[in-house]
Amino acid sequence: MEKLKKDYTILYKLQDEILSLVKSLDNDFYLTGGTALHRFYFDFRYSDDLDFFVSNANSINEEFNEIIDILHEKNYTIKIQINARDMKRIFINDILQVDFVNDRVYREGKSNYLDGVRVDNLYNILANKLSALYDREEPKDIFDILSISQNTFFDWKDILKIYDKKATFDKDYLIAKVKFISEHLDIFDSIQKTDSKNIIINKEIILKLLNDMNNEMLNSLN
Repeated sequence: MEKLKKDYTILYKLQDEILSLVKSLDNDFYLTGGTALHRFYFDFRYSDDLDFFVSNANSINEEFNEIIDILHEKNYTIKIQINARDMKRIFINDILQVDFVNDRVYREGKSNYLDGVRVDNLYNILANKLSALYDREEPKDIFDILSISQNTFFDWKDILKIYDKKATFDKDYLIAKVKFISEHLDIFDSIQKTDSKNIIINKEIILKLLNDMNNEMLNSLN
């Protein structure tokens, strides 16, 4: 456990340096995903990566190249893994993955400025987490959905409408995924939780989540 704390101390210090750099520049990138959620809103689990999005830009090449040039000037070790038109992925000092994405799908709401950082809003993060849960098998996605649900007032009807504006999905398939998770709680053992706070995860809670979502009700977990 001490090793975990030491590793995240190093990683979070590097995250802070990159966050400080990006917010100091003239660009429209906002932080989203698990790190936005657990470093700026809650603090229930450790999160490894930085996800910077911008909505429907003509291009992100100029902004991306500016960031890369500054990182090189500051003697960071940079490896570019993906350099597509709308998606850039780099690794910094071999420990921090940073994505820069030109997001061309619907985005709900606006960013919040938290500690000087432009951070995605909870409704948009939640809808994106539903999309992630739908497309992949990672316990962190349902963990993050539960984190928001237990700490935020919202109506599932509204959230599912937002998700529908982002992508076509089969609600029955989404519900089936949540039900499967309720029967396999051991998947949460891989989540590296923080020491300071936690959330409640058990079969009853997940079945309440499933019922709220399936019936498009007011969130009952908050």
